[in-house]
Amino acid sequence: MHYFADQTGGSAFFPLQAKDLNQDFENVANELRHQYNLFYRPEPEHNDGQYHAVEIKVRGRKDLLVRARKGYYAKRQAS
Repeated sequence: MHYFADQTGGSAFFPLQAKDLNQDFENVANELRHQYNLFYRPEPEHNDGQYHAVEIKVRGRKDLLVRARKGYYAKRQAS
């Protein structure tokens, strides 16, 4: 789960008991209140069906954590 969460920009939670769920839900709610969405469209648009790595950096803000997918698969151009 950690691997898939990391690859997709998500988080994984593993509560040991049902009572631990409250803290996990609080963590998720807090994160949702403090997130930004960034949309990316490459120019020129790739139509090769290949994987393209993407790296996101925030300049001058060491206190921010960026969680995002590591890249994307481009659509293959119809023949």
